[in-house]
Amino acid sequence: MTSLRPRPSMRWVVDGFFVGWVYGPWLVAAITFVLALRLLIDADFSNHGHGWGLIGSAAICFSIGCVCKTSWGLAQRKR
Repeated sequence: MTSLRPRPSMRWVVDGFFVGWVYGPWLVAAITFVLALRLLIDADFSNHGHGWGLIGSAAICFSIGCVCKTSWGLAQRKR
């Protein structure tokens, strides 16, 4: 069953803060992960090490995104 309440509109700037900083790390993590997979499926094995390094970088970006989203949510609760 769907709710009939209207969804709040997504604003990119809230009280002078660019909300893209909250979701940006997840976007970067997704792009980095796709690039890493491309390197890992490459036939040239010399690229595989770089692919694994990018997987680690994607994981770090994802965790930074989780911290940003949690911080943003807690800041909005205090208002």
